[in-house]
Amino acid sequence: MKKIWVYLLGVLSGVVLMFFIGFIVNLTKSSNIRFFDEPGDIITIQRLTGETEAVQSFEVFQVLDNGTALATGGSLFQDINVLLWNDKGTNYYDNQIVTAPQGKCFRQVGIFKYESTDKMIRTVPVVTIMDGGIE
Repeated sequence: MKKIWVYLLGVLSGVVLMFFIGFIVNLTKSSNIRFFDEPGDIITIQRLTGETEAVQSFEVFQVLDNGTALATGGSLFQDINVLLWNDKGTNYYDNQIVTAPQGKCFRQVGIFKYESTDKMIRTVPVVTIMDGGIE
């Protein structure tokens, strides 16, 4: 009788372990966002004169289901697309202009990979507003 209980306990623990491993694998594969351990670079563009300038505002062109937003910013000659991370519960909407307050900047905190409407795989920086400026 003791052998049957040991066998059943082994089978049960195997099933639980399989569900746990499946859950972890699904969780890691379903996210297209990869965060850095520490914040990365300030989001900048290069002017025609060769000077580097921090991007101070982005225009939202698509809001995603998780509350983040794809946005574009830059200048007439150079645009950069980013994913605005919604770490403060901000409600984004299409065509919204998001501007960094005085003394703050957009800093990269990760990368986001997605499939665009033209079926191309795109990778953009994940950014959030943080203290700082051009170093």
